[in-house]
Amino acid sequence: MSEIPVNRRMTPRFRVRFRGSFTGEVERTVEGEGTVVDLSVGGCRVETETMVPAGSYLELRVHVSDPGEPMRIEAALVIWLRDREFGVKFIRIPPEEQKRLFQVVQDLETAASEA
Repeated sequence: MSEIPVNRRMTPRFRVRFRGSFTGEVERTVEGEGTVVDLSVGGCRVETETMVPAGSYLELRVHVSDPGEPMRIEAALVIWLRDREFGVKFIRIPPEEQKRLFQVVQDLETAASEA
């Protein structure tokens, strides 16, 4: 008998390709850049060449539009690592950035339903 996989995500994720950067500190300072390849209101997945320890808290900046200021996630917890990517859960987002995130995800959802 095979086990049925459980989707633990609370919100749907959408495939994207946004430039991102991050900083954090665990045993050492971590700084890097990468590509946000999926996004939801609760978290995202980042492809990067930078090694980031699981359990790290990062400040994440996501360039959802060019030009323009990146969206700033004050605290994101690294939940998992695999090869050259990691997944984060958003912990703390300033209110104005939360509104912006909701709008970006809503726009992605609308585009997906029209496709």
